Parts: sequence; C-alpha cells; structure tokens
Amino acid sequence: MASRTITQKEPYFINPANADRYSNNTTSTAQLITGQITNCSAEQQSSNQFIVRIGYHFPDPKGIKRKQRGTATIVRQDVHRMTLPKPGTPVMVLYRGADNYTVL
Repeated sequence: MASRTITQKEPYFINPANADRYSNNTTSTAQLITGQITNCSAEQQSSNQFIVRIGYHFPDPKGIKRKQRGTATIVRQDVHRMTLPKPGTPVMVLYRGADNYTVL
C-alpha cells in the first residue's frame, strides 16, 4: 500500500473520526482554532496498532498567554500506511475555555 504524505495545507486529525467534529461543529460555546504540531511520534504496540503522541500549540483566543500548549495520545491502526506529520503541520483545536480544549 502506498504511504500518504500529509501536506502543510491540510490539518492533521489525530483521530480521523474527529474530522466530523471539525466540519459539523454545532456547539455555540466552542471555537475552532488552527494550531500547529510541535512534535509527533508513533510506537508500535502490535502488528497493526500504534500509539501516536503529538504535542501542539495554538494561539490563546483570549490573549492571556501567547500560546496554549497541549498533548494528545491515541491508538491508531493506519499509521503504517502514512508518513507522520512534521512540526508545523496544522491541526484544529476545539476550544471551550482555558482548561477545556482538545485537538481534533
């Protein structure tokens, strides 16, 4: 199978199911903010399961801090068919508050 290369123009979704949350954001109290990956790694757990860990940052919409930072971890089965995103790759962050945000 051919590997898929992620371009800098499309956001990387740590969980592909989150693409629906990105396109169908119906919550009025949340904001979608574009952030960037700061680091990404994958560790193979079994023949078809990988633990993907990313670090990311995004601008603080309230302007209190210059950047908010976060990490995310998920088990994925498609990592062997793709190139992991590099630092600077865009990600979408669902932001509900200073302590309530998640990378999609």
